[in-house]
Amino acid sequence: MKTLILIFLILFQVSILSASSLTDSIMTVDSTKIEHKNNYAGNNIYLDAGIFIFVHYYNFNYERLITNKMSLRICYGSSGHNGGVGGGGKEAENISLLGNVLIFDGESKFDFGLGISYIWLHSISQTNNVKYDFAFTCGYRFQPSAGGFFFRAGLSRFSPGGGLNMSLGFTF
Repeated sequence: MKTLILIFLILFQVSILSASSLTDSIMTVDSTKIEHKNNYAGNNIYLDAGIFIFVHYYNFNYERLITNKMSLRICYGSSGHNGGVGGGGKEAENISLLGNVLIFDGESKFDFGLGISYIWLHSISQTNNVKYDFAFTCGYRFQPSAGGFFFRAGLSRFSPGGGLNMSLGFTF
């Protein structure tokens, strides 16, 4: 757990340094300084909720855009499984770290992300288990470049939960 938090802090610091160096870059053309500014809001905070057959899940997300084509995302979530007939319900919590690629320019984008999840499994029949698994996400997002309302719909897998999901939040 300490290792995962340390990795996140390092990646977060790198993303802040990368974003600030891009924002503050200055191009020189014919001895005239032209400021180069990125035209996008760099932070997203949103709630991600989904369902697939008997499994439901939610994630609280923070995402930092490194460029307008790449982002880093960390999320904390929980999922549950009702076990169908006969019970056997499971619950799990996860912390996931993902790298996303954003395709298309403008406010409407397609995103694709891969990462790793650190998972705590809770079950009636067994003691708590901890494991690592991969995280995957792809979908459509509406993300205003100047900030404001954020919407996302797609497919996600944050083990053991995954399936169709919808996200609502803010870009700033």
